[in-house]
Amino acid sequence: MRIAVLFVIFSLLICGPRSYDFTGIFRFKRSVCQDGTYNHEGRPCCLCGASYRLTKHCQNTPDDRTCDPCPADTYSSHPNAQKNCQPCTSCQHPDAGLEEAERCSPARDAVCRCKQNHYCTNSEQPCKVCLLCKDCGDAGVKEGCTDTSDTVCSEKSEGGNTLAIALGVPAAIVVLVLIGLFVWCMKRQCLNRNQRSVQDSGGPTEKEMENLTVPDVDLTPHLTEVANVLGWTVMRDVARISDMKVDIENNELNHPRDAHERTLTLLSNWIEKQGSGASRALVEALQSSKKKDTKEKLMKLLQDISNRSNSPA
Repeated sequence: MRIAVLFVIFSLLICGPRSYDFTGIFRFKRSVCQDGTYNHEGRPCCLCGASYRLTKHCQNTPDDRTCDPCPADTYSSHPNAQKNCQPCTSCQHPDAGLEEAERCSPARDAVCRCKQNHYCTNSEQPCKVCLLCKDCGDAGVKEGCTDTSDTVCSEKSEGGNTLAIALGVPAAIVVLVLIGLFVWCMKRQCLNRNQRSVQDSGGPTEKEMENLTVPDVDLTPHLTEVANVLGWTVMRDVARISDMKVDIENNELNHPRDAHERTLTLLSNWIEKQGSGASRALVEALQSSKKKDTKEKLMKLLQDISNRSNSPA
């Protein structure tokens, strides 16, 4: 009886109105390239996985390419066909107020965060520079420092404010009187002497600035030559005069160990900001900041570039 029942069930499975395909149960084919492929000379090759870099393309089959682990202080966070891993982000730059929240691994970049008692006002994340939180001293803290905002100090007591006003008003009047006397002295008695002092110290006069003859040269094709004359310290001072504090900080962060690269990049930013007439503006900035030797070297270089440009081929 049992044999008959089993025979009927088997017959229904084989010959019934619905056919059953069991081949899928026994069919299993593992994907050759689990991370995807890239094309090399018209053939597909398997990508290297995260934390690896490509050292040899495939030759015969997609998976016979060669992948090596990322070297120390580098990472690769996604499947790739790159020959070099990305350098890990450093959180140790001096004066940046950063510390390492997550260490760099072969498959993931380092994550930086603000140190204790530091905050970041930049909406760009991750933050590149964190500022020191304000110390309220005796005034007391109204709102504590957070990762994105500075400390808010409490206002002083009413009695303290009254005393400060009582003492501050007479002092302010005295200061204003002294300032008035000083300005009067400068205008009526001290002006000529001050001008002679500026001339003796090598500073530029209005007449010198007007008579300054500077070749009109496009500095962009000659960045390296100009940067070699200026150097990082002088270029930084010129940028400060032009209110480029953010550009200076960015270059110091991006090139902490390469002063020449910092100078080149900051010079390029400065020229872009100045637009036409950048060569004269640079000479005037050096003359105003009393960089006499550097100004003379730059003038000689500009004249040489101008002669080269005007000479017949």
